[in-house]
Order: sequence, then C-alpha cells, then structure tokens
Amino acid sequence: MPFQPGAMVYTQAFGSRPENVEVPHLDVRAPTTADSNYPVGKRWIDSVGNNEYTLTSFSTSLGITTANWATLGSASGTFNALTATTTVTAGTGITATTGNITATTGNFVASAAGAGLVLNSPTATGAAPGPVIVNGRSGQAIFTGVSIAAAADLTLTITNSAITGATTQVVYSMAGATTGSALSIKSVTNSAGSSAVVITNGTGATTTTANIALTFLVLN
Repeated sequence: MPFQPGAMVYTQAFGSRPENVEVPHLDVRAPTTADSNYPVGKRWIDSVGNNEYTLTSFSTSLGITTANWATLGSASGTFNALTATTTVTAGTGITATTGNITATTGNFVASAAGAGLVLNSPTATGAAPGPVIVNGRSGQAIFTGVSIAAAADLTLTITNSAITGATTQVVYSMAGATTGSALSIKSVTNSAGSSAVVITNGTGATTTTANIALTFLVLN
C-alpha cells in the first residue's frame, strides 16, 4: 500500500514523527506536476512503469504550485543530464535524438568485434558530367555516359548541401574504369553546395567509357 504524505514513523528514543524524505512514495503511476504535497527530495516509485522519480523543486504561477519531478532510474526514461567520471557502458546502444555525441579529448574506437564507423550514405546516379545531387555527410555519386580519352580530363560535379564552401574538406575514392585506362583524381574544387572533381586519364591509355562511382565523406 502506498505511503501517504505525513504518515507516522517510529524511531527509537525519539518517539513518533511524520515521515519526510526517507520513505519513498510507492504508487502505480508516475507523479504529475499536481503532486505537490511532498517535501523536496521525496522519492516516488512507479511500480507499474518501473520508474523512479525525485521531487527537485516547486514552481508557482498565478497562485498555482507546480511540482517538478525528475527521473532517477527506470526501465526507460528521460534524464536532464548525465555526467560520468569513468566509463559509461551501454548494453545495447547510445542514441542522440537531436544533439551530438562528442568526444572532447578522447576518440571513437570500434572494438575488434565491432563494425567500425557505419554511416547513413545515400547513392544517386546521373549522366556525366552532372551535377548529380547527393546530400549528406557521406554518400556515393555514380556517373553514367562517361568518355575520357587518353591524356584527357573530365570534370564531374556533385551537388551537396553539406559542402559549405571552398574550405570544406571532402575525402573521395573512385571506382570504375575500362580495362587499359589509367584514371586518377586530378583535383577537387569545392564551393557552396557543390564539388567539382577532375578525373584524368593517363597518356597512351585506353579511352574509358565505364561508369564512374565517386564515394565521398565530408569532414567539416
């Protein structure tokens, strides 16, 4: 049965007195802002939701008192903030719904059993020289209808909103070439919302007509 506010407790040598914060309130629901007849520091146990709360403060507006309850621990719940002086271990995963997960002085390290860095990378296809629109911090642009003769260049253009200007750093890798050709990335020029990648074919090499896939990662 739930302990009601002001229930009497008995202590040796001091007799009886109303209980305060030492006895948690046991209930079958979570507290609401209307549950204001408890002292600050009072714990509330929701035995149905498997959640624990503590009363942290009161707010008053237009003569109405509002109780501010914070989640302490639960099967699932929301924390105002979490600060750890040592390692935080998650049995499943850690998700940042709207904010960031930041390593201030440490690193993001994948264990030997981990899959490493997994990114949500879209892919888009379009005719060379583009532009092919691929928005996101990572992705792949596939260019079709390519033709680069020996010692010739072809500028392929990617439109991406994550590229904010000339100083944006973008890492590229390239795949796709006709046998006998000698393709390489000659230069990359970034501007607001766009990246121009110059592909060159080697002198005396075979003309390439294969699709070219540019995979990218925007670093800053």
